[in-house]
Amino acid sequence: MKIQYVGDKLTKTDNVASTGTIWVGYGDVQDVPDKLWPLFAAHPNVWQRADGVIPPGMPMPHLAPVPVVPSEARYVFTDAAGSSYELDGLEDAELKAFAKVHGLDVDLRKKGDALRTLIVEASAESQGA
Repeated sequence: MKIQYVGDKLTKTDNVASTGTIWVGYGDVQDVPDKLWPLFAAHPNVWQRADGVIPPGMPMPHLAPVPVVPSEARYVFTDAAGSSYELDGLEDAELKAFAKVHGLDVDLRKKGDALRTLIVEASAESQGA
């Protein structure tokens, strides 16, 4: 089953079914076994079915992602649409998932600030800077 993340965090790791699945930002869709849906359905403000079926009594999803970038952020990724994402607080696994979701050609063997730097540089390159 395809499950969409509708929470407000930059990334969300499955903490209800222990699948290890990571969603990168609002609207990201990941596959999980159908039988686990009831565990995710218990948290409608975090996950929803990606097929658009909203069970009765569940709130409507957010209309759009709203990434927030504090002014003191050291590592900021800007996508082609102009949305900016703070990378400072992400763990290595989250950074790697973020790079994969955004189709970035970066060395995923790097860690921490070295990986953040590569992601930001890839952002600048894609913007033609």
